[in-house]
Amino acid sequence: MLPSRGIAAERNTALAARDGRTVQRDWFHPAEGDWGSGFFQNEACNFCDDVVSETADIAFGDAWLEPYTSDGRGTNVVIVRSAALQALVDRGIEDGRLAPSPVDADFVARTQAAGLRQRREGLAYRLSWHRTGLRPVKRVRADARLPWRRKLVYRTRAAISSGSRRLFALSRAARLPWLYLGWARAALALYHGLAYSRGRLGAWIARIAKHT
Repeated sequence: MLPSRGIAAERNTALAARDGRTVQRDWFHPAEGDWGSGFFQNEACNFCDDVVSETADIAFGDAWLEPYTSDGRGTNVVIVRSAALQALVDRGIEDGRLAPSPVDADFVARTQAAGLRQRREGLAYRLSWHRTGLRPVKRVRADARLPWRRKLVYRTRAAISSGSRRLFALSRAARLPWLYLGWARAALALYHGLAYSRGRLGAWIARIAKHT
């Protein structure tokens, strides 16, 4: 694992306006700040089953695991599959520019747990949905046997992915930014309630799930 730019840096969003102004806000303040909720996600991502860039010579991923999640300096999980790149990494270690810590495959899997759920459990459920056109053959089979709450999480994420593109285009064409922003905030509140039990809606969902 190697230090990265840091979670704190990732949570800062800078927008450049046409008049030259720059507006910077915390990553979670924009209506679509939670990247895991699926805003503007490409439809192809719903059928991806590759978590760690399996054909890449080197792969990097955020270490979404304590104590690294709370460390503002950030930490990357690194997987090297090329002798040439391994030599570069070794040279960086010898020069004191890199300070990696060895970890096992189980640790890497735990840091990427959300991605694995999305591309295993979530993919299996999405493959069970009725759809026309091509049906991709993936390493996981269609399976709809999930608790109702997990199903709603994946359904809501898919709806946000497609809805965000359409509502943004409509809002932009109509020059009514509130149209998209209002929908986005409501959609994110619903997603957070389902996935994380946040807010009043989340507390209500949690009570229902507890008794079902």
